[in-house]
Amino acid sequence: LNTFIDQKMDYGRLMMKAEEFDDAREQFKAVVGLRPSNLDAINYLANIEIATKHYDSALNVVEQGLLMYPNNKDLLVKKSAILENMRDFQNAYQITSDLVRRYPYNVKLRQAYIEQLLASGRKYNNEGRSDSAISEFKKVLDIAPKDTNALAYLSNTYIQSEQLDSALAYTNKALGYFPENDFFTLKRAVIYEKRNQFDTAFKAADSVLKRNPLNINYIDYTNYLLSRTFRNQLGFQFLYSTIEDDNLQRSRANIATIQYVRFLKNNKGTVGGRLNYAGRAVGTGIQVELETYYNHNKKYTSYGNVGFANELVFPQLKLAYSIYRNFPKRWEGELGIRYLNFPNFNTTSVSILAGVARSYGDFWANIKGYTITAQGQNYFAAQFTARQYLNDKSDFLSATFG
Repeated sequence: LNTFIDQKMDYGRLMMKAEEFDDAREQFKAVVGLRPSNLDAINYLANIEIATKHYDSALNVVEQGLLMYPNNKDLLVKKSAILENMRDFQNAYQITSDLVRRYPYNVKLRQAYIEQLLASGRKYNNEGRSDSAISEFKKVLDIAPKDTNALAYLSNTYIQSEQLDSALAYTNKALGYFPENDFFTLKRAVIYEKRNQFDTAFKAADSVLKRNPLNINYIDYTNYLLSRTFRNQLGFQFLYSTIEDDNLQRSRANIATIQYVRFLKNNKGTVGGRLNYAGRAVGTGIQVELETYYNHNKKYTSYGNVGFANELVFPQLKLAYSIYRNFPKRWEGELGIRYLNFPNFNTTSVSILAGVARSYGDFWANIKGYTITAQGQNYFAAQFTARQYLNDKSDFLSATFG
């Protein structure tokens, strides 16, 4: 019997070298059938099933081997690897965790345990279970505090779940170990950008750029953050319009504008003023406007405007308010009200408006519809605005059609 088993083992090894796995499998199955305790045959048979990706069969072979050798390290390592290939990471790292405790100085076992924990965390992230993912990554840091993969995954997961304080804590921990690491320094810039602390974000990105002065991506991102640190904006506008009276006589009614806008800290919005000038045959119209956009939170923004003018061309009093709501995929909705008062014509106008906007990269488009009530009559108007941002959004060109 021993001779027969040896011949089967030799022939099985020969078939494995020739990559004739089906023939080799039959030889080792025969050996295990004759002598279930043959550890070499069990290992060979499990290796064949793993190589051919028959993981269920491989697991069954190893399980039978462990019935006879319950503490065999090689069989336990093999079982853990099979479970990992089956994406059962939790059961896989439970085995390697026990082995690491038994063999604390075995570097390969320790690294296998870490890789399985990381894989488990990534799987949870893909399933949208960020809390479970964070737990797995933290287990890695318990045995390897400087593991850059775990620190990076923790930072990214906290950023994705909007837990920016925790993301910054782990990013700073990584930078404590690796002070000039470009990845974690840029991660710090991203976190500060999301917190609307653009000055700090720019300094972090700029330090990376100084170490990599020719990297186009670093140049673009640093310039973008620099543009977000600017607080003052000066603008010029020109409105071309024509008026046709009841006698079909047309006249131009152009308006020139200069405006100043101040950006509030922490991305809370803007305040600004505008001076409108309109020269007409009857005289010069001057209007002063004060305007603000205020960001209540990530979903809602308010717009307010008040204007005063002399009694020529412009309404003497102008009031406006809108509430904006942000939606997924860069859509935005608007509802608002407008009030105009022309005392020299003894006329007031009230408008209700609804609008929708969408941004595409550096391009933004908006369309609004107005229902207007004036002197007991109802009117309708529409307006389309397009805006193209330039120089990392520090400048833009805008055109409006109505």
